[in-house]
Amino acid sequence: MELEKTISRVLRLGVGLCFILLGFGLVPSILKNSSRLDFYKDFDPLPLADSVQFYLQQKNWTILSCYIALGILILLPFFRLLIMGVGLAKKKELMMSSLSFLVLFLLILSTVLAL
Repeated sequence: MELEKTISRVLRLGVGLCFILLGFGLVPSILKNSSRLDFYKDFDPLPLADSVQFYLQQKNWTILSCYIALGILILLPFFRLLIMGVGLAKKKELMMSSLSFLVLFLLILSTVLAL
């Protein structure tokens, strides 16, 4: 029961933090544009590393906060599987723990292969 509470706290904290960061990033951008579609007028298909470097040089923290929020959302399943695997190993449920670590390994492998 404690494991489920820990997982739910981590997920709740991650989603809440993402909500705050996305609000910090998107609300000022939407409010300063006259049309809601003007927000997308500067779309440029740059690689992620180049975009982050560009916004870091400009010190545009509103857009960078959106990137950080999306990164946290992407990492939440990794954290969930890691916490679950460690928690189950502590409870001596080795079969379920090994399955959690196997899924975590496959998730990491698929992410690396996709990059």
